[in-house]
Parts: sequence; C-alpha cells; structure tokens
Amino acid sequence: PDLASMNIMLFGDMEHYQDWTVPYVANRTDIPVLWTIPRAGGNVLIRILGQCLGLVQVSGEGSNHYEEQLQIHETPQGTRYVNVDSTTVMGLARAKQLGIAESGLAEVLYTNLIVPTSSVFSLKNRGRLFAVFRSPLERSVSLYHQAQMLDRQVAEMTMADYASTRLTNNEMVRTLVGKAVEEELTEQDLYMAMEFLRRKCVIGLADRIGESMQRIHRYFGWDALRVGGVQQCEQEFLAPNQERPALPPSGSEAFNYIMAQNNLDMRLYDYALYLFDYQGGDASDN
Repeated sequence: PDLASMNIMLFGDMEHYQDWTVPYVANRTDIPVLWTIPRAGGNVLIRILGQCLGLVQVSGEGSNHYEEQLQIHETPQGTRYVNVDSTTVMGLARAKQLGIAESGLAEVLYTNLIVPTSSVFSLKNRGRLFAVFRSPLERSVSLYHQAQMLDRQVAEMTMADYASTRLTNNEMVRTLVGKAVEEELTEQDLYMAMEFLRRKCVIGLADRIGESMQRIHRYFGWDALRVGGVQQCEQEFLAPNQERPALPPSGSEAFNYIMAQNNLDMRLYDYALYLFDYQGGDASDN
C-alpha cells in the first residue's frame, strides 16, 4: 500500500520514537531501542552490544533493583546496565519516574513492549527504534521447540496442536498497535504497524544478520567502538547456527495453523523485507 498518501496518524506517545530518517547524534539525548521480537535473532545483537561493545543497557538485568536513584551496575560477565527493568510495564513506569530518558546514563534499551515504552520518552528525549526480523513461520517453529524444553505439556504436543492453542496470534502487529490477544485485529491495524515501521524503525534481518549488524553499527555510530578484540568478539556471536529446526511442509496441518495465526504478521514481515532494501542506501549512510 502507498502508506505515505494515507496520512496515517500514529496513536498515543508513538511519536516519541524519532523518525529513522533524522540523523542520529550520539549525545544520549535519544536512546537506541532494540525491539526484542521473540526468537527473531535479537539475542545476538544483545550479546554483541553488551559484551563486545560494552554499551550501558536498560534491560531485564535491572529487575530486582529498588534504589531511589538511577545507577549503573555490572553483571559478573562484565555487562553494564542501569538499575531499571525495561521488560515489564511496572519496570517501565519506574524507569519513567526516575527519568531514564533524560538521565544520559543509557546507551541502548531492550524491550518487547513498544507501546508502553513510548511513554518513557518525550519529544525532547526520544527513542530510536531498531529491530531484527525473522520469518513468522521460522519464528513460530522456534517458539514451539523452545516451549517444548520449558513446558511438559507442550513437550507432548504436536506442532499443529501448539500452533492452534498456544501460538500468539499476529504477535508483531499486536505489539505495535497495543492490542491484547483477545482483541480483534483489522486491516487498519496492519497499516498502522506498517506505517510505524516505515517511519520509525531501522530494519535488520535474521537471514542477513552480518549485513544488518554493519548497518546498525554505522547508523548509531558504533563503528568507532569496534577496536581491539571487538570484531573477533562479534564474529563469535555472528557464527551461523547449523541446527535450524525443520519447517513443516507447505499445506500440512501445522503449516496451515501457523500461517493462519500469522496472516497479518506475514504481510508485515514482507513489508519489513521491502524496507530493508529501501533503507539500504540511507540507513547505513546516515
């Protein structure tokens, strides 16, 4: 769709995310925000940014902290983090109350709560969104195998049973428009999600993670940090995983259930593929 001509207005505080076309200046006025789409490859970025580049993060590491002021702590592995939790609504409320956006402490924030996180920022101190996208079919299969290891009931389920009873319906679109699983999604919701990506998100792809990482480095000016053993550290995390789970055959029961549960997410993913190519000459040369 020609989204630019549709004049879609983003809702709530979503304008607190800066347009990706506005050049990024690393003065900590804006905070890079990684949308951690489950099983999409974002964990590779988290390890590289935290363990290789040494960026101060806002993440789940900040849970179980109750100090009255913002502080930087360090994990036993050497990852530095601010003492607020960006992975829960309550944690985000605390982060806002303590002024994380204007503090100048955070160099990157990780979250899957895109709508609630928008309220942490302002038009003066914005979020800068980036994400790694993976085919919803591959993501769903990966979620199934992960759940099998964590849940005895799922361990006894077929993939079709899991997809029809446990798989979240159109998780990516719901995340971007703030709709719960019991709420019906519409075509307009899909367009809203597409418009948000079009304007606000630097796109990376799991299938092209090396190229995506280079783009993200250049966009946020993190190239300057890639000295010493940093590049070798990155390559260790970027090494391809040879144990990719087999996908269900096209037309099979599991395949049909997965595709039905991801009917809008598939279209959003296709749009992300288009945006990845579109941004190729601009996002990387910001």
